[in-house]
Amino acid sequence: MSKARITCHCGTVAQVLIICIEDHTPTEIPLCHCSPCRRTTGLLCTSYVPIMQPSKLDGTTRYAFHHADGQEVAAYFCRICGCHIFRQDTTAGGGNNLDGSTAWKVATGVVVGGPGLHAGIVRIGGHHGVHDTRDGGLCLWLDPDKIRSIADHATEHTATDPPVLNVRCHCNRVTFHITRPNPSSSLPKSNFPDLMLPYITTPKETISNPSDAKWWLRPNDRYLAGTCACKSCRLTSGFPIQTWTFVPRANIFFTVPSEKGGSETLPLDFEELRKRGAVLEGYDSSDGVTREFCPGCGATVFWHDKWRPELMDVSVGLLDDESGARAEPWLDWWTGRVSFVEDARNGREGRFADAEADLVSRLESGLKAADAER
Repeated sequence: MSKARITCHCGTVAQVLIICIEDHTPTEIPLCHCSPCRRTTGLLCTSYVPIMQPSKLDGTTRYAFHHADGQEVAAYFCRICGCHIFRQDTTAGGGNNLDGSTAWKVATGVVVGGPGLHAGIVRIGGHHGVHDTRDGGLCLWLDPDKIRSIADHATEHTATDPPVLNVRCHCNRVTFHITRPNPSSSLPKSNFPDLMLPYITTPKETISNPSDAKWWLRPNDRYLAGTCACKSCRLTSGFPIQTWTFVPRANIFFTVPSEKGGSETLPLDFEELRKRGAVLEGYDSSDGVTREFCPGCGATVFWHDKWRPELMDVSVGLLDDESGARAEPWLDWWTGRVSFVEDARNGREGRFADAEADLVSRLESGLKAADAER
């Protein structure tokens, strides 16, 4: 067992706790791709490690749900920044259970260091809940052999596709829909994202997109989607790999109570939505950058900034498409790079930093291999 320092992005839930793995024994931590985990976080997969019961839960919100394996689960996320921190299973699950009924875990992405975390090897691998994804989710690039037993899925936009893409969190307090690109979808102006052009090596004049390319609009009426490993995404979600799709504000619609009775559908407008009672909690993760999450279940929903206010990042784990978790009839996945791949170890040390850097590296290799096969 090892002492570990954990923290969320805002630092509200920073503390030291005991991780229940052997110091000098190789340990494998599985990824979970199940629907409840995706809906409660907004991500395509989660990863947790067993711990002794935390000494305090101050600053967290508790959300209870049923896991794909039938367990009663309670997720604890930071009420300020939305980061998922703890998970409490009601079934026996290891030597840290004092009463034989409750097991505690911590999200791997919030483990930033501490004594003893340099001894031994941790690997994030193995997959739970893959069949829930219908298309394999991130397993397509992390472990292609794992999804060979999953039925083939359509990736082309056809006339039978639904006209809108529904989006919802697990507790259904945040629900909206996305429409196909239209003339308004080309109106936003935006720099290229780090996903496409690494900020660490690309000249600023190139990043600034002087030709005004509409990079978020893709063939077959789809939107660009990609993966991110930046420190901010990790510490506002709790996990190493965030998945975003880039959608113009004009293509995002909420159904809200009408001032005249009944309901009406409005384009995304945060101020107006809050006036109408729509539930979104905002957190400024850096100057000019705001992330929105569900205050009920903690799911990440949006990333947006003041420089491109008409273009939103939407958490892919909340998309509700019959084709599967990757929603490929709607999304064109960028396979050339993981955004901010070089950030995987940023602000942390020890074997969990190594394990998640290895995971991100494997993901990027899998993405590039898929790109080469096209």
